[in-house]
Amino acid sequence: MPPTQPMLDQRFKFGLMNGWLNRISKLVKPDFADYGVAMSAVNACVGYNLKRAITGVSPNFTIDYSKVLYSRGKLDLPNNPLIATTTAAKLDYSWLAVTGDTNSKPTDKVTFMVYNTDKDKFVTLQGIVVRSALAYSLQLPPDWSGDNVEAYLSLALANGEPVRKIEPYLMAIVLVMVWFTAQKVMLYNDSTAGQVDQSIWLLVLLAIISFLLIQGLCFWQSKGWYACRAG
Repeated sequence: MPPTQPMLDQRFKFGLMNGWLNRISKLVKPDFADYGVAMSAVNACVGYNLKRAITGVSPNFTIDYSKVLYSRGKLDLPNNPLIATTTAAKLDYSWLAVTGDTNSKPTDKVTFMVYNTDKDKFVTLQGIVVRSALAYSLQLPPDWSGDNVEAYLSLALANGEPVRKIEPYLMAIVLVMVWFTAQKVMLYNDSTAGQVDQSIWLLVLLAIISFLLIQGLCFWQSKGWYACRAG
């Protein structure tokens, strides 16, 4: 049975987005590593952008670069990020400090990514400046002057890692504790309680893990991501 047109369209869109994101995989892998359920960070990023950053009508699909997201995390984005182009082939980034009770530090590292849509080329600078700098001038190749570009920025902790979620690790610890202590607690409270076979406890534990995995899949499908684009 030959593939249907919707199947062909999906293959084309996947190839389009996968090919583009794989070229900046060094930026994608640290920030999407925690959001792939049984998949790589790049595939998790591709899955997100397939749903939100592809535009057009078959067979003329294109990437909507204004909706592309390559970084995801809990750090606060800078306030009011702007870009000025007062000099040829140079982008002057600026942003304001986040005030109040925030999930940010002055030492957070800022990464810049610029994509030249005319030449199909990238310029990336990873962790080149800290959040507290509030500005950075990015020099582009001289022959980029006058070209159309898409500019992005993202932030990570000073050690180079994005903010990680600790909930899965805490849940794993709780499950291990339940495995070793639940039966002893039951016997302590009631000495006449029957002994539960270890295989039964294993089934209960596997059922809980399966439930949490399903919850995680549902959460991943519905969770929104922070956009990180300036300009």
